Amino acid sequence: MHAAQRHAIAAAVSTALTTGALVVLGSRGVLGSWVPADRPWPPAVASALAMTLAIFAPFAAWFERVAGRRRVPAVLAPPALAVAFAAFFVALEIMLGRFVPRFVGQYLLYGAYCAAAFCGYWIPLCFIGRRR
Repeated sequence: MHAAQRHAIAAAVSTALTTGALVVLGSRGVLGSWVPADRPWPPAVASALAMTLAIFAPFAAWFERVAGRRRVPAVLAPPALAVAFAAFFVALEIMLGRFVPRFVGQYLLYGAYCAAAFCGYWIPLCFIGRRR
């Protein structure tokens, strides 16, 4: 199976799983105005698709390339994404001049959420990629 086919299947699985999680959280009012409780489906689908295409697919392609060259274990991909996600937002806050050190834990938590959602992309991709 070609890499593009593997990534397309993983993207479909990831979008479905992330949409389901966002709908459940949104319908309970956990996500506030991001995914409103009265109509959670449209923003949940849009958010899941955006996260999959903008964050998960490029990071998975990059990590596959790096892991293939250096023999890095696949289990390190979600924690690496969590740290990269948090570092991106810390760097963004520093550049905007709004950095407050006490929010670093919050950014790490957001990175952990992103890494948990990334598992919906990465785990199917790893299983699809296995050669028998």
